[in-house]
Amino acid sequence: MDLVMQSATQPHAHRVWKYFQERQQWHDVFPADFADDSEEVGPYTDSEGPCLVLFKNVHITPEQLDAWLLRCFVGRVCMRVFWLERSTAAAGSWEELVTTVAAAPTPAGATAVRIDVFPKSLQLDIGRKICAAGYPHPMHPVQYSHVLYVVQLSPSCIRWSYMPAVQAWKMSSVAPARFDKSVATAINKLAEAMQVIGLQHAPDRQQLLQQQSLAASQQQQQQQQQATQLTAAAAANGNHQQQQPIRWAIDIGACPGGWTSYLADSCGYHVLAVDPAPLHPDVTARPRVHQILGKAQEVGQQVDEVLAGQQADLLVCDMNDHPIRVGEHLLPLLTKLKPGGWLILTLKFYGKGREKATMVNHLDGYFKSEMEGGRLTWLLANTLSFGPIDGKPKRHRTRASVAGSPSAAGGDS
Repeated sequence: MDLVMQSATQPHAHRVWKYFQERQQWHDVFPADFADDSEEVGPYTDSEGPCLVLFKNVHITPEQLDAWLLRCFVGRVCMRVFWLERSTAAAGSWEELVTTVAAAPTPAGATAVRIDVFPKSLQLDIGRKICAAGYPHPMHPVQYSHVLYVVQLSPSCIRWSYMPAVQAWKMSSVAPARFDKSVATAINKLAEAMQVIGLQHAPDRQQLLQQQSLAASQQQQQQQQQATQLTAAAAANGNHQQQQPIRWAIDIGACPGGWTSYLADSCGYHVLAVDPAPLHPDVTARPRVHQILGKAQEVGQQVDEVLAGQQADLLVCDMNDHPIRVGEHLLPLLTKLKPGGWLILTLKFYGKGREKATMVNHLDGYFKSEMEGGRLTWLLANTLSFGPIDGKPKRHRTRASVAGSPSAAGGDS
């Protein structure tokens, strides 16, 4: 079967299509052998269009699709899904579609049918016309045994197909709990960046909801356990500390604390948060969070004191500054990463017509003695208001994520 996915905006559709086209570069976005090919359905511009991606010859089942969309960040922008039999001939016009569907055999066991049409503005009208043409079953939006999918892919190509109701995709009402909108949005960015480099599987939304709903009741118990562990660690000798090292992550530009809370709660890191401004109180209350109030380029000694001779597994940065200055600020802290650790940072591009590749080349110059294997992508989590197409910015600002790992031969790291 073929699969058509409708996203929230055209830039979202472009990013989903781009992720599929680059699936060999990024980890864990699409399931293995998801489909043979994909097409961003047009006509479209960098900001407007039908918001559709056509996946050709899909190899996963509807049940597997549901599970993947619930687990993956792509599910956050998926508005509707249309399953289409490849063997069913397309109609060349809406009149032909109405006549063909009304006369064609319906699925065995069909009692009532829900019709799902793209464009949605035509759904009611097309449903009425099909019924008026002699359709043998009632149509009902809630109580139905099958779904009739109808998608206009071009002015002369309207495809349609049936799907049993039990296999039809429904948008999940499950969403991560959030105590602050800005913090929740930031979590989405980092979860996506970590997933696409294969560093951390994004948690199942239901799992994240359950974890966060339990966080308040467990917080006091965690603090007591942490205090006991710190007391035991202070009494233990250095050999014991070496046998059980703490997994550290450093979050630069951490305020208000979205990335810090995600790293501590969902990924199990002890997080050293660096920012001149204090974190959200709900974040600083977490036992694994340690904050340094100050600028990234001025806190090297304080970072060393907290790490106590260790190096961090992960360095992340969502600093709101020009990409070149971000590179300058981060350079002294790269030695705090252990060999094989990761650097994840977002880059903010201001103005119109900026050549992003030039900026990335500048950063490569800063980091080349310390880092290897850097990669760049536009995050789907930051595509709602702006989205690049073929390397050109759509609006005033775009954000990119760069990931890299310290070179084994690069100085202290």
